[in-house]
Amino acid sequence: MNKMSLGTDCKGHRGMWPVILIVICSFHIIISPVEARCWFTKGYEIRIHNDMILEPFSNVKFHCASKDHKIGYHNLSWSDSGDYFSWDFCDSIWGNTLYFCRFWWGNKQVALEVFNRKIAKELVGDNYVVYYAVTSRDVEREHLDTLGPLEVFPWQ
Repeated sequence: MNKMSLGTDCKGHRGMWPVILIVICSFHIIISPVEARCWFTKGYEIRIHNDMILEPFSNVKFHCASKDHKIGYHNLSWSDSGDYFSWDFCDSIWGNTLYFCRFWWGNKQVALEVFNRKIAKELVGDNYVVYYAVTSRDVEREHLDTLGPLEVFPWQ
């Protein structure tokens, strides 16, 4: 009778590890595209929507950046189809990622932090998207599950 000992060499199974690793990585990417490249931290997305319903066809200009990542200058036209500008990123391992934006509309402007530790803590469930609506009155941080804005930044 042959007994298998703990020291038995499993050479036949060594070739399976790369395949198993590829399957696990692929599954991770399919399940959560925003968090797919965030192995040790959470992934987040910022969405900016031109919501100038009272001023249709108004363009909003904005510039966004973090310490390490420049999103750049962008123009966002009003659209009734729900178009928006977005980017995603991984939080730092220290949880201190900060993104800021400056918005311009005509001769008005406002600057604000669009992502920081406080905002990250306010996100609930599996929703890691931060929404901003640019209106003729202000820029509003919103959440899909609440009525009304979470935070309001009036034009200066």
